[in-house]
Amino acid sequence: MLVLSGVRASYGRIEVLHGLDLTVGDGEIVTVIGANGSGKSTLLKAISGMVKVSKGSIEFAGTRVDSMSVEGIVGRGLVQIPEGRQLFGPLSVEENLQLGGYIRRRRKSGADQMKRVFELFPRLEERRKQQAGTLSGGEQQMLAIARALMAEPQLLLLDEPSMGLAPILVKEIFSRLKVLNEQGLTMLLVEQDARMALSLAHRGLVMERGRIVLEDEAAALLVNPEVQAIYFGRSTGGRGTRTERR
Repeated sequence: MLVLSGVRASYGRIEVLHGLDLTVGDGEIVTVIGANGSGKSTLLKAISGMVKVSKGSIEFAGTRVDSMSVEGIVGRGLVQIPEGRQLFGPLSVEENLQLGGYIRRRRKSGADQMKRVFELFPRLEERRKQQAGTLSGGEQQMLAIARALMAEPQLLLLDEPSMGLAPILVKEIFSRLKVLNEQGLTMLLVEQDARMALSLAHRGLVMERGRIVLEDEAAALLVNPEVQAIYFGRSTGGRGTRTERR
């Protein structure tokens, strides 16, 4: 569904992504882990068109999208949930959802799509007239996901969905993401909580300084001693399987 080939991206003269190759298959959850400053958020912004690609190509569902506008990319079904949620605080839950459905791939009733997201997040239906800015952190993250779903994505990009949330709320959010994937939604997930992200994903990638340095099945990365030592704070002393990318 998604193919990145030799992607480079910069902020001014500072190159952040150094020739990335990455694929996401239809129905997959792929997670990207790495330290702060490794280029994870820039990767998502390059895919969604918010950061321009200086070299390389990005194809989504067989169409090259790296020269498209952000709204054009969203209209094709590639939707990002930004870090920090970025809701319209003074507007109600329902109004935020309506704005999320402004660009839709198919001419389908917005009411039908809203019913679907309320079934997934019943708490949002209870608060549909409440200002988004007055919701709890967990409810705001639910709303950010629900707003993205209103655009009927084929591929969902998620940037740090666990940020600022209590562990019990993180588990609730990730359980909803699992349901969405079981319903067929493909996801590319950037996440600091490496254990939670790898537990959800099918495959995992490790980024360092704008490069993908390690790639494997998520289950294998969970038991990889290097990943455990760096991201879980411990090492099993065993040897994990891996595919290195230098």
